[in-house]
Amino acid sequence: MKRLLFLGLSFIGIFSFSQNLQQKIDSAVKNFYATSGGKSAQIGISIRDSDGKIIAEFQSEKGFAPASTQKLFTAAYALSTLGEDFNQKTTVVYNGRIEQGILKGNIIIHSNGDPTLGSWRYPGKSPEEFLEAVVSQVKKLGIKEIQCSIVADESFYDIQSVPGGWPADDIGNYYGAGIWGLNWRENQYEALFEKGKLISTKPKMPYLVWTNKVKALDSQKSDESIIYSYPLSRNVLINGKIPFKNVNISGSIPHPAFQIALEITKRLQNNGILIIGEPTSFYLNPKMQNNAVKETEIIEWQSPALRETLPIFLKKSINLYGESYIKSVAAKQKEDTDTKSASLLMNKYWVQQGIPSDEIFFIDGSGLSPQNFISPNAFSLLLYKVKREKWFPIFFSGLNTYRNSLKLKSGTIKNTKGYAGYAKDSKGKEYEVVILTNNYTGANVAEYLLDILKIIE
Repeated sequence: MKRLLFLGLSFIGIFSFSQNLQQKIDSAVKNFYATSGGKSAQIGISIRDSDGKIIAEFQSEKGFAPASTQKLFTAAYALSTLGEDFNQKTTVVYNGRIEQGILKGNIIIHSNGDPTLGSWRYPGKSPEEFLEAVVSQVKKLGIKEIQCSIVADESFYDIQSVPGGWPADDIGNYYGAGIWGLNWRENQYEALFEKGKLISTKPKMPYLVWTNKVKALDSQKSDESIIYSYPLSRNVLINGKIPFKNVNISGSIPHPAFQIALEITKRLQNNGILIIGEPTSFYLNPKMQNNAVKETEIIEWQSPALRETLPIFLKKSINLYGESYIKSVAAKQKEDTDTKSASLLMNKYWVQQGIPSDEIFFIDGSGLSPQNFISPNAFSLLLYKVKREKWFPIFFSGLNTYRNSLKLKSGTIKNTKGYAGYAKDSKGKEYEVVILTNNYTGANVAEYLLDILKIIE
């Protein structure tokens, strides 16, 4: 009898907490809509307890553009299908033959889409270390002259490196870098501007033709520039406003394969090796793809394992990695690897795992496209499901801490903001929490959303 009474009181306590929390959420939403930017906005909320039960919600089954919070779906998908040990490789080979120090053939760089090749984020994997490794091995082969070219093979994926749903004013900027079969330096560069004048780029890209319309102003406190460029193009337009001082602006490399071929060419030449041909790639020289000449490996370069790259993907919100993950899954399953097909494959997977089919729609792996949508209910269900997976600690380690007790992935695109992750109340009990807003036009939206999530305490 005492046990029944205890269970009854516990149920009443939980019900009372849920009812009270829902009332607080309803009040907070009302206040949100009353803010200066809330009139035209939509907001969705879903909160589940440790048993997966929804204890508070608002418009939780409506679809919202998720921005980078979508990376949680992509991360869980990659861990589930690729496995935490998954890695990729790049091989540098030569074809033809070596006679008396002369390579009568090409040096070719092959890759299966590794997005970390030449990344500065991982010990032992920097651009400098890769270039030096290539030079060292070429010297060991006794090569003093290359009669043909340094050729980059970017053909592992299709030529459309950028998803169709990405806005034009994102593509030229570092976060709009597309995914290729061969990637380099995370497909981004730094452009140094001195009081509005372009001084240099890192790495050097002398083939780019710049149209500089940026305005440098004393009154400007932050970088509000936009870079316009497109894959395979050598024309770059930059406009907008920047401070009247030295400013580094990050852009996306229009053709990473050509860039790595160029850098290897320059590095070998600087080490006294004569190269007769110009750097090129499979897409620039399609005849190279059908070359049946035997190849000999010079060096193999392994990427870090997924367990290392995935937390960085979430913490740093690297769009390139998201696109790479979904294409890698498609390649592993021998499906079409174009972004549309790879995205639909992820969509299908999550529906099979019990996510409502009418509450998710993906057209990329990163969330950059405003055409993606996810409901808060689908999000909180995902967060509940993944807690039972053996790889969950890797997933969880990619979340950032907000307001001391919130472990969340954030997402931001134009007039869109969201958070998804885990929260604890004052007693240490954990909840899955999701809050998404679209079309909010005012300031301080991040603070408003985090204030709402802190209601759980």
